[in-house]
Amino acid sequence: KGFALLYTLEQKVGATEFQNFFRTYLQKYQSETVTSEKFREFFTTQFPSVQFDWDTWLYKPGMPPTKPKFDTTMAEESQNLAEAWYRFDQTQKNNSGETTTNDNFESITDWSSNRIICFLDTLLVLTTTNSLELS
Repeated sequence: KGFALLYTLEQKVGATEFQNFFRTYLQKYQSETVTSEKFREFFTTQFPSVQFDWDTWLYKPGMPPTKPKFDTTMAEESQNLAEAWYRFDQTQKNNSGETTTNDNFESITDWSSNRIICFLDTLLVLTTTNSLELS
């Protein structure tokens, strides 16, 4: 919820303005323990014209009222490739022992570690109830 709060505030004021605000905030409070209320006061002092429902964000239980929108392209590609691997494996199990290759699978050697983890997580979920044949 904390990340979503900071991200939403950044979206309201702009990335450059928020970075400047946060830099100033860190300098001012670098040796102190800061409460949510102090953060709120500091933000509203820096951006008095920004309207924000602080009470909902800070004191209501559950997920934030708005979820940040992220570019999920790489995660979706990782999940899609894992699903394709799984489907290919299931097809091989159902064939009469014939082994075929599929040249449509892209290589993951240039992927970031986070992207590979997403791929492997998807394979893990898919294979939880069904085993994966490693050939």
